[in-house]
Amino acid sequence: MERVLGRHHRDVLAIHANAAAIEEPGRAAESLRLVLGRQRRELGPGHPDTLRTSTNLGYVLLRDGDREAALALFDEVAGLAGDTLGRGHPLERRARAGAASARGGER
Repeated sequence: MERVLGRHHRDVLAIHANAAAIEEPGRAAESLRLVLGRQRRELGPGHPDTLRTSTNLGYVLLRDGDREAALALFDEVAGLAGDTLGRGHPLERRARAGAASARGGER
């Protein structure tokens, strides 16, 4: 796909994001951060794919025990998703659920 569509195509970036999310603990967060940086540059911070990857990174950070970083990311995503996609959008709700988890609530 990368050869045909180019490394900056949103589908190529989405595949990289999905592959990064399933890497072993400790490596997944770093890989997701790299893909997220590319998505932010190519698609913009409020693009649904970028928001999805940001939320996935938040859950990986939460799993890895970095609650503060996860909470900051979830809060950022919830705000961006609400502003760009509308309040109540599934991506906003997922980020808010992640924030509640990071604060010690149920997922």
